[in-house]
Amino acid sequence: MQCPQCKKPLAHLKANKAYPPFWTIGSRFLRFPFQAEPALIITFSTMLAFSWSGPWLVKWLACFMILLLSCHYGLQSALAYERNGFNAPGLDAVISRKGWEQSLALAICVATAIGLSYSAFLFWSTTATTVIALLVISLLPGILLTQIVNRGSPLNISPLMFYRIVAQLDFRYLQLVGYFFVATSLIIITSDAAGQHLPELAMAPITAFTLSYSLIVLFSVLGHVAAQYHHFVRKELRPPGSPDTSVAMGLDAAWLVETQLDISLKNGDYTKAVELLEQALKRQSSATNTKEQLYRLLRAMHDWQKLEHYSHLFLWHQLRLKQAHEAIRFIKLLRKNLPGFAIQDLELRYKLAKQCLKSKEPKLVLWLAQEAHQRFEASEALAELYLLAAKVLLHPFDEKTKALSYLNFIATNMPDSPSHKSAEVLINHLAQSTPKQ
Repeated sequence: MQCPQCKKPLAHLKANKAYPPFWTIGSRFLRFPFQAEPALIITFSTMLAFSWSGPWLVKWLACFMILLLSCHYGLQSALAYERNGFNAPGLDAVISRKGWEQSLALAICVATAIGLSYSAFLFWSTTATTVIALLVISLLPGILLTQIVNRGSPLNISPLMFYRIVAQLDFRYLQLVGYFFVATSLIIITSDAAGQHLPELAMAPITAFTLSYSLIVLFSVLGHVAAQYHHFVRKELRPPGSPDTSVAMGLDAAWLVETQLDISLKNGDYTKAVELLEQALKRQSSATNTKEQLYRLLRAMHDWQKLEHYSHLFLWHQLRLKQAHEAIRFIKLLRKNLPGFAIQDLELRYKLAKQCLKSKEPKLVLWLAQEAHQRFEASEALAELYLLAAKVLLHPFDEKTKALSYLNFIATNMPDSPSHKSAEVLINHLAQSTPKQ
């Protein structure tokens, strides 16, 4: 492997970690959930199961919460395995909002797999049930492993990536499927035995314990496999001389960008760091982390021209992440340093105006609405924006004449808009409240 900066071969400062085949250390995976943090997750999941005796909606919500919580902690354990080994991550991995979107997608994936198998068992023949169960158990480890290796956005899985990772594992993938088969069988047998021989009050927590325990064990196995074969997979995923692919971007290019970025920042070469992030953003425009890094770096550099250039991208990003206060702060900074700054996206103006109104920033609402009809064609977004501006002018500014101008524009130019009726109501109210001369 070469240094990204000087292109010379790298020398190891210490011996590489040894990752023995996962089937030779099976007992360590079985003991992993009995550490304090995963044990608390399993205990909480078991306690949730006592709600199964309630209404069916509460029961199914509790089931999904158990599945989501176990998948989320298991996924965080797998992602941290290369760094932590068999040391369980702390509960801050659960408390933090990071990673829940990906965990939710995987929990839905696991729930779908369980639902398909159970539906086949209830309504189809034994042969069909066996075929579907085998298909589900064969695909599920690869889907989960692809997510752990890729560390991408929720269920950002290409068939090519799935195939190449499974092909790289070769016969080891069959052993991984075997682990999943044993775990699934354990859950089914335990649940069935508890249902036949124990009251429902005891059956529910036993089933929940088995499900949560098995998922955390399986994710720790997947974390070990991902750590063991990650560099082999990375070499295989980019064919020699091939252009960029989503698979390569997910692994090799992402690692290279992070390394070069770290070198540039440590060397104080911030211009190079910006170029790296811009290139990464062009290759993968949906990359949340890249947008956040570029935004913070440009802010630190006070590069207002580039911040203006990417302003729409950053503002939409902040709104999607529900960072309205950061978006408002960003707008104020741009207005202060770039007096001529204007937002050229009408839909973005309207979304921001709604957030400004909630955040009690009436002056920004008026700025967003200012002369918008001269920049944009009449539309529902423009009508809604002007309606917000009129309401702000009425309260807290008590500028009835200016408010009326916005309302009259809606009434005159957008008669088919859903906002037209609201505008007419306000116009009539203002007419009645204004004293006659």
